[in-house]
Amino acid sequence: MTWIWNSRVDVAVSVRTITIIHARGNGLPANLVAAYKEILLTASKGLVTYFYESIAEQCPAALPLFQDVAGPVPSPAGTGTKVESAAPGRK
Repeated sequence: MTWIWNSRVDVAVSVRTITIIHARGNGLPANLVAAYKEILLTASKGLVTYFYESIAEQCPAALPLFQDVAGPVPSPAGTGTKVESAAPGRK
């Protein structure tokens, strides 16, 4: 069973985890990325948006790993554009 985010705190913990692992310089494990992508497909729209905003701010280099999943995805800070990537069934 996949863990589901219930609050912004859950999202913040996930983003912190991604940021710490990414900062080590070895990239993110594929199974970790896959698990977060699964969570993104089931999380509320508000938490998905918060995830993308947080990743764009705190670890923009990891953002492309998640851009093929769901919702409005903010571009890395300073570019001013947004990338739309809609997953099946998301509104």
